Amino acid sequence: MNLIEEEKMESIRKMLPTREEVEKFCREIIKKEYPRGYTFRFVQEKLPLSINVARKEVIISFDMMQKMIKLWIDNGFDWKLMIVIVLQHEKGHIRTVHEEEYVIALGKTLDLESIKAMSVSNTIADWIIDEIYYRDNQLYREAMTKDQKITYEEIYKRLSYDEKIMYSTTVFDIYATVAMFYAKGIATEEEIRTYFPEKENFILEFAKILKSIISKKDISTAAYDIFELYLRGL
Repeated sequence: MNLIEEEKMESIRKMLPTREEVEKFCREIIKKEYPRGYTFRFVQEKLPLSINVARKEVIISFDMMQKMIKLWIDNGFDWKLMIVIVLQHEKGHIRTVHEEEYVIALGKTLDLESIKAMSVSNTIADWIIDEIYYRDNQLYREAMTKDQKITYEEIYKRLSYDEKIMYSTTVFDIYATVAMFYAKGIATEEEIRTYFPEKENFILEFAKILKSIISKKDISTAAYDIFELYLRGL
């Protein structure tokens, strides 16, 4: 690392918020924007931020969140705005909880492993939140697209398989997330072929099915079609 790079890294370190700053800010947003009764806590998890609707709990892994904040700052983003947006996204899961439970139950009727059913459920919910609930929210869409682009570029394209799994709950989540990125136009078909040749067909077909979800009434057919991809061994 040369002197200029060292100075840049030092500058970024000075810009990174402390654990206390992140916690205070998250608590303020949750208190203001979430339904009454939702609490917040730090944990040691793979995902930077998630929600447990049953427990009315927002969960943050500070170490993972700090890595995401560094990526945001590196790319010139306002870390507070980005946290507001991802918290808004997680809040969307309160509205999709019944659909997520339905998809998981459907997977069980097809004798699909629960870990795969949960991955499909989460991905479909993410698609509904971004592409249906917040479709007309320009600020949300712009910020979420920025976040997903740098996540794809910095994690899914650059890192090794073992490093990628550090950012995903399961290996199934890696391919499901990449399929969503492709469906949104963030990843290209050539990139899928280059970086994920072992699951190229699966990712492309998964993405095609996601794009068929225009409203909640499309969930059942889409979930079944995605489960079929797994059952066919793609």
